[in-house]
Amino acid sequence: MTTINETIFIDGASYFDALIQDIRNAKVSIDLETYIFTHDKTGQQVTDALKEAAKRGVAVRLLIDGAGSFISWHDAVHQDLLKHQIQVRIFHPFPWHPQPNDDSPPLGLPDRTIHMLLNCNRRNHRKTCVIDSAIAYAGSMNISHCHIGIKPELGWRDTAVRFSGTHLMPLINAFNHAWEQTRFY
Repeated sequence: MTTINETIFIDGASYFDALIQDIRNAKVSIDLETYIFTHDKTGQQVTDALKEAAKRGVAVRLLIDGAGSFISWHDAVHQDLLKHQIQVRIFHPFPWHPQPNDDSPPLGLPDRTIHMLLNCNRRNHRKTCVIDSAIAYAGSMNISHCHIGIKPELGWRDTAVRFSGTHLMPLINAFNHAWEQTRFY
């Protein structure tokens, strides 16, 4: 009989400590999906851990939402992650977001703008991370220092759970489905 292990987080500091530690211990794969990815102190720590994992040969996929990260996501961050062998996709991107680095034909600004207007309310608010198909995080914590704050009592109050020892295929399938939907630029 397998024992299901879970840890509930109600503060950002302990959540990010655990998440980053699990990313550092990853051996095979990391699939991270978030609505907001802010390139602040916390975002940089997560980015550094993802880059270290990719350097060790871990397959890393990062999926962010175009609206949730529309201000904080820059082409320089995107290109840096790609340079470190991290696959990055933007769910329903805004016209100024980087285009995919695959074999899809690049679309011009008018086509990208029309696509954004048609899909502006189709958003991915999920915040999940699956590591080695064995450990999962789910909840309401974005990748943002706002969950930690200047002082713990000033951080955003959200909840997340880390769990292992259970079947994660529904979560993996949901990530893969959202990953494939990002192709529509």
